[in-house]
Amino acid sequence: MKGLAGLLCPLATTLFLVAGCGGGSGSSSPPPPVPPPAPDPPFEPRGLGGLTVIAFAETETTLAAGTDGGIYLYQGGNDWALKTPENWSVLALEALYPSQLMASVRLGPESTLLVESLNGGEDWRIVENDFGVIEGYEGREPIQGMLFRDDSGELFATGYTSLAASGDFGRHWQVIDGEWGGVATGFTALSHAPNRDHYWYGGQGALEDPVLLAFSRLSGERIDHSAAVESLLPRPSTVERVRFYPNNEDLVYVMGEGGLIASSDYGMSWHPVLVNDRSRFYFDLVIDEQSGVMYTGGWDKNFADPQPLVLEISSDSGLTWTAAEHDDPSLQGGIYSLVLWEQDEAKRLFLGLQGGGVYEARLSLLPGH
Repeated sequence: MKGLAGLLCPLATTLFLVAGCGGGSGSSSPPPPVPPPAPDPPFEPRGLGGLTVIAFAETETTLAAGTDGGIYLYQGGNDWALKTPENWSVLALEALYPSQLMASVRLGPESTLLVESLNGGEDWRIVENDFGVIEGYEGREPIQGMLFRDDSGELFATGYTSLAASGDFGRHWQVIDGEWGGVATGFTALSHAPNRDHYWYGGQGALEDPVLLAFSRLSGERIDHSAAVESLLPRPSTVERVRFYPNNEDLVYVMGEGGLIASSDYGMSWHPVLVNDRSRFYFDLVIDEQSGVMYTGGWDKNFADPQPLVLEISSDSGLTWTAAEHDDPSLQGGIYSLVLWEQDEAKRLFLGLQGGGVYEARLSLLPGH
């Protein structure tokens, strides 16, 4: 028995080793690599879906949005509070002081109002005024653009072809250039060049031509840049906004139908920046006064169908641009207005869309940031 046991033990050991090493079908492969998490999207919806956001204005505590369905105050997150009737379609919205806002609103084809709030947009009242009133004629032209100078306490506004000033918060107006009752689609662009004390204003003339004027209130001189603009933004076109580069007003940027153009010598010459041949509108441009980074975006003239949200960014005064695009195929993503808003020492970039409400571009996730 002892001899048999001595024979069986080596055999058992050999069988165990064969069973343990020869079972290839039982071996395990390494687990597949875990894919990296998807990057956070650079755009976040911030409410007011379905509305067109015409303009933003900062208050003491929050942000006001003037839309085609009333004026709203931002409550945080995606929430906004409606503070006016919904049938107020905003033409212009301006912050005079942190608690005082004024707006021009349309109630219908022939009815417009000038309204103000003295408590940061919480409550609104109608301002009786004489803007655009011509003695002996019924009706009046609407205020289409507004600008407040806190150094002089004056409010400026544009109508069809007029530039007017008010020293009593919009109650009484004096035409300083142009005239009441002019024939044109209207002038919405209005900016002030403080070093030269020129008022740049314009819009679209009677023949769908872009109009851009620079007016000196001191000398009464008017410089007409319309022909130069039309050479780069051919009719049908319009001028929607004028911006000056921070601390260098020789750099002038003009947005309109067909793109964005610029002058580096205060209007002596002009060059294209972002132009197109499909009448894509550029309504606005914001510039970070600290970094000089510029943000803009366009809108294809289509009120019904979705279009992508494309934010264009330049860090070299507009010489080169990069784009950040939101890939939601159902979004009406044309950009109508922008605001770079500082809240709690952090900057936030809000985009007002044509029919798409408000989106926030998360600055840290944008190209080049």
